[in-house]
Amino acid sequence: MEAKSNFLFLPSISSARSRSKPRAAPQSFRNLTPSPKKALSSLLPYSPTESVPKPIHLIPPYISAKAWGIFQPNTGEMLYGSKFDEKREIASLTKIMTCIYSIKLAGELNISYSNKITISKKSAETTGTTAKLKQKDEIMLKDLFYGLMLPSGNDAAVALAEYFGGLKNEGPPISQFVKGMNEFAQELNLENTYFKNPHGLSIKPNFSTVRDVCKLASYALKNDFFCSVVNTKSYSCLIENTDSGDRKVTWKSTNKLLGKGFDGIKTGHTYKAGPCLCVRTKTSEPQLIVTVLGCKSYESRWSEVPKLATWAKKKLV
Repeated sequence: MEAKSNFLFLPSISSARSRSKPRAAPQSFRNLTPSPKKALSSLLPYSPTESVPKPIHLIPPYISAKAWGIFQPNTGEMLYGSKFDEKREIASLTKIMTCIYSIKLAGELNISYSNKITISKKSAETTGTTAKLKQKDEIMLKDLFYGLMLPSGNDAAVALAEYFGGLKNEGPPISQFVKGMNEFAQELNLENTYFKNPHGLSIKPNFSTVRDVCKLASYALKNDFFCSVVNTKSYSCLIENTDSGDRKVTWKSTNKLLGKGFDGIKTGHTYKAGPCLCVRTKTSEPQLIVTVLGCKSYESRWSEVPKLATWAKKKLV
């Protein structure tokens, strides 16, 4: 949200010696002062003509994010935010859907998390953030979820899409998986969300909004396994490979707010999307989901999200 300054020009007051009336400010100056409701309208999830709820009285702290929102999962309400219905690229926040949709399919198809998945050349050569998977790796499905969400592995995203998308043999596996992602998004009433890939790279960009990301995160966090994965700071597993030999890998979460008053959900960052973050407050009651898209810098997320969470908590007291 860009900072805006509202300038108020006061009429000059005559000196004590003069009996003349104070001179009124020019009409053009008076028009520069917005009404209180108009000034707040960009921050509210409702029309400025409606009554203003008691919690909103103070302007939120300045943050650099181009769009942000604070969502209450218990009620499904967007409490505060700016441009939270504006469609934007969401980078690796895409993997929230990749993860929970894969978990959903595993449950529906009665697929064991101990099943071994073979990593393809296409998956191993996927660019961007990586779980460092190699062609012909044999990895358990359970472990692959951690490789997806902790180091934000684009290679793991492709591997999951190939595996689950290929189960029905109805077309190219990744295309089938992404089609399912979009169908599931419709089921969840994510009205402004559309996926073109399972990882979030800008080659074929995915679009969503702060509101939709919050709604998706709220749904995903109801799943115990999903919660376990996104709240893990570090995870190690064994990967088998007949060509290069077996090896142990350790993945660390990219979410620096884990253990600092927040539950993990997902980080994201591409040049076009900018740094993004979606987390859930752990200490406040009620719990809140905070999402920021398009922050100014990679590091600014770690300070701006706590500021918003603290501000929102005070407003709800």
